[in-house]
Amino acid sequence: MSKSSVVEDVQDWPVGLSEADIDAFAESLSTVGYAPVTVWQKKQIASAFALWTRKKAIAVADLRESHATTFIKQARRRSKARDAIKQRTLNLLFSYLCTEGKASPPLKANTPSPVAALQERFEQYLLQQRGLSERSLHAYRPFVHDFLIERVTKNGSVCPATLDPQGVRDFLLTRIRKWPTKSAKLLSTALRSFLHFLFQAGQTAVDLALAVPTVRHWPQANVHSFLMPTMFPTT
Repeated sequence: MSKSSVVEDVQDWPVGLSEADIDAFAESLSTVGYAPVTVWQKKQIASAFALWTRKKAIAVADLRESHATTFIKQARRRSKARDAIKQRTLNLLFSYLCTEGKASPPLKANTPSPVAALQERFEQYLLQQRGLSERSLHAYRPFVHDFLIERVTKNGSVCPATLDPQGVRDFLLTRIRKWPTKSAKLLSTALRSFLHFLFQAGQTAVDLALAVPTVRHWPQANVHSFLMPTMFPTT
């Protein structure tokens, strides 16, 4: 079969995510401050998923997170790192589609995951007590979710009580060095707000927002003198 005939066949598929949907998704990532190379990488993953939905004739309105899981499992080349990157990207894609009203939000389970429960509490705090807009929530969401998922991956649970300044700083430094200033500032702002929320909610003994240096001071950043190691329990 020739390349042109394959293209024609793909164009004839009536349902599924379109490239226009993916272009709009990529634009939304740029708007909230993702670096161009990160946007490009996520767009490649989203485009592959979109093609898969068209091949499977899955209407956008019928898309579920289980479809993303199936797509990832069917990849020829797999690794834990690749799967995690794909999953994070498709989570962002589903969030975007739900926000735009193109896909239905997932049904809430009777018992939400600790990550989902904590993130929902944080977003309610931003809306009700801080008066932030839905646009700000959309900008903060992927950064806070990434932070919580890393906590679960490394420690087996979210458990805010075990957070420490060095862990916060290490999370930031692994990302900030590769990002442009705009993205770095947005990540710092989102994480600082989340850590302050944890302190206000009594989830941490001290305000770990103080462990987040200003972006221009990253190369020389040390743990804030207020946040001494002796203030945190050792395991």
